[in-house]
Amino acid sequence: MASCRRPLRTALAGLVALFLLLPLALPRAGADVSPDGRRLLDKLASASGEEYWRAVDALEALGKDSLDVIEEGMKRPESSVRVGCAKVLYTSFERKKDAVLTLMTILKEKDKAGQILAAELMAALVKDDPAGGYGDPDEIGETLRDLLDGTSDLRVKIAICKALWFASASPAATRELKELLESRDPAIRDEAALALGEMENYDAALDQLKRMAKEATERGRMARSYLRQKQLQEEIELSRFPSVDTSYELVDEVLKLVLRQYVDSDKVKQKELVTAAARGVAAALDPFSAYLDEKEKLALKEGIEGKYGGIGAHVSMREDWLTIEKPVFGGPVDKAGLRPLDRIVEVEGEATHRRELHDIVGRLKGKPGTSVKIRVYRRGWMEVRDFTLTREALKIETAKGEMLPGKIGYVQITSFGDDTVDQVRSYLDHLQADGMKALILDVRGDPGGYLQAARDILDIFLESGKVVVTTKGRKGQVLEQIETQDDDHLDLPMAVLINNGSASASEIFSGVMQDYKKAVLIGETTYGKGSVQHIIPLKSTGETTALRLTVAKYYLPGGRTPHRDKEGKESGGIKPDILIEVPKRDLWKDAELTTVIDGGELERYFEKYWPTNKDLFQSLCRFDAYDSSKYPGFDELYAVSKTKVPKEDFREFVQDHLRRSVAHELKKEYLANWQVDVQLQRAIIEMERKLAADPAAIPEYQAFANKKFEEEEKSPNGMEPTGRK
Repeated sequence: MASCRRPLRTALAGLVALFLLLPLALPRAGADVSPDGRRLLDKLASASGEEYWRAVDALEALGKDSLDVIEEGMKRPESSVRVGCAKVLYTSFERKKDAVLTLMTILKEKDKAGQILAAELMAALVKDDPAGGYGDPDEIGETLRDLLDGTSDLRVKIAICKALWFASASPAATRELKELLESRDPAIRDEAALALGEMENYDAALDQLKRMAKEATERGRMARSYLRQKQLQEEIELSRFPSVDTSYELVDEVLKLVLRQYVDSDKVKQKELVTAAARGVAAALDPFSAYLDEKEKLALKEGIEGKYGGIGAHVSMREDWLTIEKPVFGGPVDKAGLRPLDRIVEVEGEATHRRELHDIVGRLKGKPGTSVKIRVYRRGWMEVRDFTLTREALKIETAKGEMLPGKIGYVQITSFGDDTVDQVRSYLDHLQADGMKALILDVRGDPGGYLQAARDILDIFLESGKVVVTTKGRKGQVLEQIETQDDDHLDLPMAVLINNGSASASEIFSGVMQDYKKAVLIGETTYGKGSVQHIIPLKSTGETTALRLTVAKYYLPGGRTPHRDKEGKESGGIKPDILIEVPKRDLWKDAELTTVIDGGELERYFEKYWPTNKDLFQSLCRFDAYDSSKYPGFDELYAVSKTKVPKEDFREFVQDHLRRSVAHELKKEYLANWQVDVQLQRAIIEMERKLAADPAAIPEYQAFANKKFEEEEKSPNGMEPTGRK
């Protein structure tokens, strides 16, 4: 693990190191060390295992007479001798600080066996000592984290993690042990799992503990003990809810009445009723907990492993309907002519209204080559339309970028995947080489992804040691704290575009940028998913089904969580610094333009003029100066289309069609369209003004440079937008 050292931590570590060099001041008994005492010290130097600890017990049994022996032992070079003496100091003489400082000194030395012994003893001593008094937990924690970062020996790391957790409850300990669960060395995986079990973090190591529990070994006994302890804790938790009727008489009564008296008895299937009850229990918790039947559990597994095909679209829930945010170029949705803001109202006959996003997306996914039937509604259509899409195996680039006029970089992140950070860095390198002065990051419609990917990208913009997110479980217990690790960071004016389709990792990314005032957030309030779900196989169904259960929440550096409760979206999400809503299109215009599409006039126009106007069309896709006369044959197209839509709206419509058609021909995607994207327009103005530049001086921006936007006067985190009301 890379070091995240801060100046304060280094200073504290230096002070502790200096103090540890001083001789240990112990009260003298006034007598020299007896031969028996020296024999005990020699025993501590040579013994191991139970024999070693019997020697420690013998030293402790000397009582007050052991002080001279301890002082002598503290001068010995053998770390095992000093560890034994530290144990007696702590338990027999209440010299807790002296004992812990001695153990910290040994941890700074190069003797790995001594380091492990010292860390294990420190963990054991402070674990069962609620009275404390062994030193400042924060200072101890700072020094132990430095020691953890400074060692490459994995067994030493595990021992230090235990000391770190029990001395200061640092989330760094659990984070490190979770990473060690992925070690190639099975022995290290087992030791890390047992350490997590000792720290009562059972869920993280559950599979490993269950496997070890089947062994007739000492570690098997320990694993069984931890699993039993976990079970007892769960039983205690259940006993704290006396209002819960463990006989489930209410459910039983309702079920029996339905089975006996429901009018359509042939439609009643007991298994389906029980499944519906399970779904109801999960659905009553929050929007992200759910009961997964066998098919849903398998689909989720395939999704995690990447073994699926898709329809090629970024989607979100808008106004409680599944909505296409952006088709993936060349994918099934794009080929079918569907476009952003089209509503998918049904998937395989099942309505998407007010359904959980992940469930509907799971139904859209499937094996490449299989088909899925959807029904789509577009504003202006008189009725929904049916489409049958053939799923494809899509390799989607999750980050893309380009330079906008005025040397403003634009990077769009569609999800936070394994390769996203490399793609973002690549685009930023190109933009910086091209003279980028400001940056707009677009996470609109980004459903999230891996938290680690969000952290890695934040590393680009934040200095090291910055808290990205804290994960808290029941009763606010801190489970994990993730920090940035890279000292190098990009520092220039930045904006982040967000909307209701921005969820999970994209909310953490935008929220962290907002909390540290690294960027101004522009757009609409995000979706509101700031929770962690575990997939728990259910024993009652032979683990063929599972419960997706919310077990923790994410908290941003400022202490807030994006999470929204089941009552509604208003209670969660990341609010923008500058609120800019996407204007709704006129219904009659959409209906008119849909008629033009259905008539095929646009396709015929493109086929006629593309061969002789390739360079012109590519230029118009970027910027047409809002001038319809730049399009060859525009007046003829407008006339033959027989539409009542004004020419200005029709020009915008033609440009949109050209962007899609030219992109298809050239196999490249046009990203930012500042001519029509009001949220992007506001971000451009914000960046230009932060650069002390006049957006009206750039021809491409003149049309909206002085535009009045509807926006919030002041941001929720104290940032003042540069625009006006």
